[in-house]
Amino acid sequence: MKLNIGAKGFELHDAQRYIIDQGIAKLNRYLKHTPQDLINSNVVISCHHTPGPVFTSHLYLELPDQKISSSSTSHKFNMAFKDSLSKLMRQLRKRKTKAVDLKKNPSK
Repeated sequence: MKLNIGAKGFELHDAQRYIIDQGIAKLNRYLKHTPQDLINSNVVISCHHTPGPVFTSHLYLELPDQKISSSSTSHKFNMAFKDSLSKLMRQLRKRKTKAVDLKKNPSK
């Protein structure tokens, strides 16, 4: 899986980069049957400085047959990233469930 990480409005620290790497690695359990070299994942975290910092996390996953995206906003980096990651994982679970159902009942 190719991983591109971008940060806008702030500098991404090693600990934050590690959190992103570990979170994206969790997606592999839903992508076992997809060749890893065909998967592109893009993570863009932006920080807007209103009275306090507001982080927006955008995740884009490009598969050979589909593009999936999610986003979330929070005052904390971890919360924004983990929320958008959980949204993306929910979409992948739904995609996997549909594929399994089609194998069981090809007439649908």
